[in-house]
Amino acid sequence: MNKRELQKQQTRQNILATAEQLFAERGFLLTTIDDIAKAAGVAKGTVFVHFASRDELIYAVVDKLCHECDRLYEQMQGFNGDVAGILGIHLDILIQFECLYRQLIIERTHLPEQAQLRFLGMQSAISNYIWLVYCEQMQDGTVKQLEQALLFNTWLGLVHYYLMNGDLFAEVGRQANLLLTYKEKLLNHFMLLIQI
Repeated sequence: MNKRELQKQQTRQNILATAEQLFAERGFLLTTIDDIAKAAGVAKGTVFVHFASRDELIYAVVDKLCHECDRLYEQMQGFNGDVAGILGIHLDILIQFECLYRQLIIERTHLPEQAQLRFLGMQSAISNYIWLVYCEQMQDGTVKQLEQALLFNTWLGLVHYYLMNGDLFAEVGRQANLLLTYKEKLLNHFMLLIQI
């Protein structure tokens, strides 16, 4: 790779990282290309040299997040522990990307279709990892008989409620590490719901 190509790649990565940071702080809908260009220290036209449209930039950020999560979720494949263990891994991964993930679940239906599909594909894979562990415990008779979709949706419902309503939890505030603070409480509560 020559110097010009390296510089071009660095500029693209800078724009992508800046967009990710601003989307996490302000949300996808409130962040403009002007905001990203200014924060990245580049001209607006430079953003469009690397990303043909705002939708393409949003997809690139979502795809990057999903790719990083997918890499971490690989540890859930073939997990040899119990349901609490795999749900704990799930929370540990979300904690790393909490701010951007929060904006994604709040604004998902307003994002480009391709970005929505990428995110839903990742969620589907996680659901399968958790389900495999849950089935083993269901056969042991230690957890309730549930359908896969209801199990995952109930779990996400709990986690997403906390993420989307962080302002209700005065002791940590909306933008703080809410999942880290409430990790044990969420896990313990959910296990009480599903255990026999």
